[in-house]
Amino acid sequence: MIGPAMPADEFIAPAVYDAAVKPAALPSAPNVAADARYAAIRGAALIAELERRVRERTADLERANEYLQIEIAERKKAQEESLRHVAQLEAAAAQIREQSLALQAEKERADAANLAKSEFLANMSHEIRTPMTAILGYADVLRQRLTEPEDHEAIDTIRRNGDYLLTIINDILDLSKIESGRLDVECIPCSPRQLALDVIATVRERAEQKNLSLQLEFDGPIPKQVDSDPFRLRQVLINLVGNAIKFTSTGGVRLVVRFLPPAELQFETIDTGIGMMADQVERIFQPFTQADASMTRRYGGTGLGLAISKRLVDRLGGRLSVESELGKGSTFRLALSVANPRHVTTIKYPLEAAEEPLQPRNVVMDDPKLACRVLLADDGPDNRRLLEHFLRQAGADVTIVDNGQAAMEVALAAEREGRPFAVILMDMQMPVLDGYGATELLRSLGYARPIIALTAHAMTSDREKCLKAGCTDYIAKPFDRTQLLAQIARHAIEAL
Repeated sequence: MIGPAMPADEFIAPAVYDAAVKPAALPSAPNVAADARYAAIRGAALIAELERRVRERTADLERANEYLQIEIAERKKAQEESLRHVAQLEAAAAQIREQSLALQAEKERADAANLAKSEFLANMSHEIRTPMTAILGYADVLRQRLTEPEDHEAIDTIRRNGDYLLTIINDILDLSKIESGRLDVECIPCSPRQLALDVIATVRERAEQKNLSLQLEFDGPIPKQVDSDPFRLRQVLINLVGNAIKFTSTGGVRLVVRFLPPAELQFETIDTGIGMMADQVERIFQPFTQADASMTRRYGGTGLGLAISKRLVDRLGGRLSVESELGKGSTFRLALSVANPRHVTTIKYPLEAAEEPLQPRNVVMDDPKLACRVLLADDGPDNRRLLEHFLRQAGADVTIVDNGQAAMEVALAAEREGRPFAVILMDMQMPVLDGYGATELLRSLGYARPIIALTAHAMTSDREKCLKAGCTDYIAKPFDRTQLLAQIARHAIEAL
């Protein structure tokens, strides 16, 4: 390092040189020559010392300068390296920005594609459900009028295949909603016992047609109620038990319900059917997949049911697994985590504790009678005639309009005349003014009587849209005649 300037007091003091160069025994008498020699020697010594110090200082400065040059070079190198790193970081940041913009654009394209797909499927569902309403509805009308067994068999074939087509449509819609993250599930109190009874009642006819035994077993006490989505849980169980019946030719199917403390509810579907190999089990929950291609040819189906069931169970916070052996059968296990397990009240004898009897699906119920005025607003002539027939047959006094504007005007006029309609059956897709707009205007004008939405849009969001517009209830096309009339009758009674 460079040292500080040498202060004046660092020069060698004369006394030091006196001791060093002055003769030890100078004569005390004045001697001019000796003094001169002494002064010369003293000056030479001082000069030599100064020269030595200058050399040392010069060497120090040279070393310091060398170190300084090295430091300057290192700092310059470090600065260049920093600038290079900054340039690299800026380039990386620019690349990340470009990638982020590209990903955002890709996401927007994917979202747009998903939205377009969902809208396409929803529109296709609407376009298929609307004529299916007429097909299935008029099949019911013909069944009432025809008496020959062969005619009933033909009508039942139409109904069965129409229902199957609707099942396929619903499966495709469900898969689309699940993949787009738009499928909502509820969490409300429901009865596992009653749920299992309903599932068995729903599929019992299928088992009887194949001469299979169908058993419901409760393996120990089960909770009286759990918090879940009963509609989606029922959908999964019907698919599992229905598949078990489909792929079983001899023997039978069992639905076993058990509760594993502290908080797991299990439903096991056990069959004596064809079973699967290990590689088939691995892909059984993939969409559009069955165990092999011959399954579709022999048993039919789209291969969507189990894929949808697996995703629904995941959304419900549960697990769906399968054990299978080729030629011996399969066991599908649905394990569901129960909310609020500390508040579970168990039923020791679930079958004996049934709240309502286990009714087979083929029991024919009488249509409710309607002794009331009904306003029907629908622009489709086929479905309008069908609905009019059902309503008049049930005893209703029916007034018909074909758009929302007319529905609003007729309903308000009936109120002013003191002859109000007990129920308005409002199709939501109509010209001039649609059902949503008509309902909103009626509610804004203080109209408080029941308005039932009738629409071929069957997604959960469509139901919510109808209720948000002010509708009292919602019916999806194609509808079940008895359920439709029962719904109208219930709201008509409540409106009195």
